[in-house]
Amino acid sequence: MLNSKAFFGRINFDFSSELKPMSIAFGNNPSLAKKAEGKIFRYTPLNEKTQCVFTLFDVWDFNDDDIFEIRKYIWNENKSDLLFIRRQDRLDLLYSFSDPTKSPVLIDSFAGNESDDLLLEKIAKANFDTGLFWEAYKSVQQNVKNRRLTVDRGLVRTLRILREKLQEAYSAAICDDEGKSDEVVQALIDRTLFIKFLEDKHIINSFFYGHYFTDSDTYIQLLKSHRKDCINKLFGIINRLFNNTLFENPHIPAEHLLDSALTLIAEALEQKNFETGQLSLFGYRFDVIPMEFIGHVYEMFFDENQSEEGIFYTPEGLAKLIVDETITSTGKILDPSCGSGMFLVVGLRKLFANERLLLNPSVNDIEKRNKILSKYIFGIEKQENARRLAILSLYLELLNGIKPDDLKEFIETKIQSEDNFTLFPYDFTANIVQGNALDVSSINESNRFQYIVGNPPFLQIRAGEVEEKFWKKHSGIVGNRQLSQCFFIKIKEWCNGDTKLGFVSNLSNFNSDSSTKFQRYFYAQHAISKFYNLTEVKKILFENAKESAAVILFSNGSVKNNHLKLLTPTLSEFSELFRIVLLRDSKQVEIRQSDLANEIVLLKDYFSGEQEDRILADKICSQCCFLSEYLQTDSDSRTGFKINNGVQFIGSSNIPDNWKTLDKKGKREYKEEYIEQYCSSKKGAIFNIQFLECSNIEPFQIVGEQLFFESNIEKHKAIFERVRANESYTGKRILLPRTGTRIRAIYIDAPMYYCFDIFSLRLKESKLYYLITAILNSDLTNYYLTIKHRKRAADSFPKVNMNDIVHLPIPVLYDKELMEAISKLAKQITTGEIRFAECKHTLNELIFDLYGLNKFERQRVLDFSMKPGKVSASEIDDYISSFVGIVKPHIDGNVNIKGTKFIDRKLASGFVGVKIELIPNEKQGASIEQVVNYSLTELVKEIGNKNIYTAKDKIYGKNSLFIIRENSIKNWSKSKAFEDAKTFLTDLLK
Repeated sequence: MLNSKAFFGRINFDFSSELKPMSIAFGNNPSLAKKAEGKIFRYTPLNEKTQCVFTLFDVWDFNDDDIFEIRKYIWNENKSDLLFIRRQDRLDLLYSFSDPTKSPVLIDSFAGNESDDLLLEKIAKANFDTGLFWEAYKSVQQNVKNRRLTVDRGLVRTLRILREKLQEAYSAAICDDEGKSDEVVQALIDRTLFIKFLEDKHIINSFFYGHYFTDSDTYIQLLKSHRKDCINKLFGIINRLFNNTLFENPHIPAEHLLDSALTLIAEALEQKNFETGQLSLFGYRFDVIPMEFIGHVYEMFFDENQSEEGIFYTPEGLAKLIVDETITSTGKILDPSCGSGMFLVVGLRKLFANERLLLNPSVNDIEKRNKILSKYIFGIEKQENARRLAILSLYLELLNGIKPDDLKEFIETKIQSEDNFTLFPYDFTANIVQGNALDVSSINESNRFQYIVGNPPFLQIRAGEVEEKFWKKHSGIVGNRQLSQCFFIKIKEWCNGDTKLGFVSNLSNFNSDSSTKFQRYFYAQHAISKFYNLTEVKKILFENAKESAAVILFSNGSVKNNHLKLLTPTLSEFSELFRIVLLRDSKQVEIRQSDLANEIVLLKDYFSGEQEDRILADKICSQCCFLSEYLQTDSDSRTGFKINNGVQFIGSSNIPDNWKTLDKKGKREYKEEYIEQYCSSKKGAIFNIQFLECSNIEPFQIVGEQLFFESNIEKHKAIFERVRANESYTGKRILLPRTGTRIRAIYIDAPMYYCFDIFSLRLKESKLYYLITAILNSDLTNYYLTIKHRKRAADSFPKVNMNDIVHLPIPVLYDKELMEAISKLAKQITTGEIRFAECKHTLNELIFDLYGLNKFERQRVLDFSMKPGKVSASEIDDYISSFVGIVKPHIDGNVNIKGTKFIDRKLASGFVGVKIELIPNEKQGASIEQVVNYSLTELVKEIGNKNIYTAKDKIYGKNSLFIIRENSIKNWSKSKAFEDAKTFLTDLLK
């Protein structure tokens, strides 16, 4: 028979100290509870985000029903990724996050004998601690991905089907002029969730039902027997007992408790057959489901299209970051867009911690917790459904952490001794207001708050919406009708003199030209302490988010002499593996707020690249003139120069009546059908002029299939939205798309039409066309535009505007020989004699010569354009060689300098360390391998469940510098070596 202790010892676990015993209550299954008593163990790695927490059930005679109960519990608890189930002669390893009513996902099976030696390497302790476990089991990853179903998503799936069926039942039974049926449906779902929670916690139990009803009654029995008066009586008792207005409003008269609806809910609570499509709540144990999942359920349940509407679920870790850095003591907290209450729940926990009511709470703490909630927690929510769930989440939080048996005994005693016992004496529901936050002046007689936190919607206010009135009043500040900017203006009314605030914001509020007036307002009104630019890491923080977000921590205090810290975390494999944001402290930038307020600098200047990039971009600009000096002038153009857009087919003048209701696919199909009437996919006698889309332009070349239009497009002015005169589409021009992550330019000298997202440039001197086209296609121009001008560089629809192009830096053109060499090469690429890829390096070097860049500046531009990837050993050697080459001339000739590399192989994401030693002939200190391993161990310990963690990438020892970073080619480039060497020399001087 397999010996579990010996088995885990073979894979380097100390069974007695590292596999922690745990106790599980299996409800109405006492035989299983007895069988498993003292036989359940859990291992939690230093960092749970390795997704390798496992639970061991060390009983050899479990039957299938036992395993179902075990899997159901572990699934609901949502804490254990893996499950070891003991058999008589083997251990089965299962994946925990799959539907417990279906067959389990078997990852592997172990006999525990010598034949297992190769298999045991896969599950060595180090693999669980570092995340390499999943690398070892790549073969099962697709099956795991296909079968993955966490309890929150399972609950959402269940509730959506239940909601649909209830809506069908009520749509024919209730006149729905005022949304009454939806209100009743949602109330029934809310109440069912809360009653299920109370029953699973044994707070309302056989004693409760026997006291108020009969001994055999339960909620399911009342539903199945259609005892409507008793159901409403139950709602009334819970409303009084828990002071919970969710069971009071809306009142559901007996005639609206439809037999069919009650049957549906009963079936949902006890239905076991998931294959029928009638999903159920049967597999859910609300006594172990994490409280924060209730909020997550709302975010996915109520609006399946929220990400398209600019509403994003705030992960608990990010809400915790904002709350921890904003709320320092006990005081009134407001979330003006509270949704399901995530910020309020996390804020309430912070207050409980402040008042020593968070850890090991007892029933005696319920009233104290309730008083804090009613006194200090406030919220506003536009959607009543969301408000109701926020209230539900806060009610549940009051009982979170209290032992169910203690609650059960406490309530039984109180019911027996007090006729009108109320568990929660303080009603806080008036603190959570349903309404438009922009119209709310006070909440339950409070209009000033010590802390304001939240995540307002990233929406544009549409004509006719209730928020339009507020926007019109502040249209001189609010750019592009942004709703979130309106929230930032409104919060001023709720601030005290020293109110602290923490918000998630769409990044466009701080990097869009249309938001300039808002930025002036914000910088003048609030002292910013930290600004997190989350552009690169949005995909591991927000599900399906297309627009970049930021976290802003600020106060209502004086902005005089204020400095803010800008933090821009980057995405790495390590971040993606552990779902955390690793922020290097060396990447923090300190900015004087007065410089922002006076527009000496713009915050968006710091969103791309690093300080060295900004210095180089400014130097290039200072030594050049603008492209506008070489453009033909045009008094009719808004720029004053010959730079124009192409044809816009669809616009406000020719869209159909149902345009706003069409999705992206529908709009695209309408546009294609509309255009087909006036063009051809083949060139002919009538349709003989090419039409270019952005996708038809690559550097120097036209590619792909094009459409063809008539030679007189001007006659279609009344049909299309924007058409210029025929001569605008003839003659010598440079065409370039305004969208994309880099400029792609072509020179043409033939009639050609092009779309609205393509710019046309006309130069004063014809001889400069090839030269300017080459400059536009160079890595240098792409580098400069990304650092200085490109909008949404890491988001959907990155673009530049006309002014960005007009103000491109062009060097003084005095080197005729160099200009001719560049022009000749550009012409050969344009005519197809040479492929651009073959001569790109040569062209870049010629343009670097034209701009007078030194070798370090050239390297920085080239490294900026690197494609992401891991670094090779030889590239690390190049980094060390570059570092040493820069430092060596600046140190004493008698001092040697030596570099040593170490590539960590433990983590799937990989880390690299470099040790730079001075005076290596002395006794050696710590090796770079030791420092990397120590640093990673400390990092894994410290991260815990945070979403954002700040770490050092440079550590100084005696006569040594240790540099530790993720394995990414950009972290170990030659330009990075130059930057690090400069910092090293500066630190040596200090």
